[in-house]
Amino acid sequence: MTNKVFLQWCQIRRKVGGLTGHSLDSNVPDIWTPNADVFESADGVIIRMELAGVPLDRLEITCEGRVLNISGVRCESFGAETLAGFRFRQLEIEYGPFHRSVTLPYETDPAHTRATMKNGMLEIRVRAPRAAKKTISKTGKR
Repeated sequence: MTNKVFLQWCQIRRKVGGLTGHSLDSNVPDIWTPNADVFESADGVIIRMELAGVPLDRLEITCEGRVLNISGVRCESFGAETLAGFRFRQLEIEYGPFHRSVTLPYETDPAHTRATMKNGMLEIRVRAPRAAKKTISKTGKR
């Protein structure tokens, strides 16, 4: 099975598990993984993630070595009292806790990492490490 087919199968399993209200694998917690794009620029790495309905201040973004972790909870926009009289025809938006890890090409300093949220898209910019200026000492005779 190719990697692409395996990933598609995992997505199908997650979607079907979401429709039934529980994971197909009892050892896997009920969390979902938001879609993300990761790309490099001359200045560093940019991560864009679909997180509509999740305020920036409700996210936990941490960096451990080369791994950037993003987690939080997307709360349902409807409650039990608003469900009366509705019959759902299609449910595709995932709610509840989520987690996503992104492996970076280099270790980063959190002080040089910025996160912004615009129109439901989280954007994290990780600045590339700057090469330290090294002075070479000169000794000896000419």
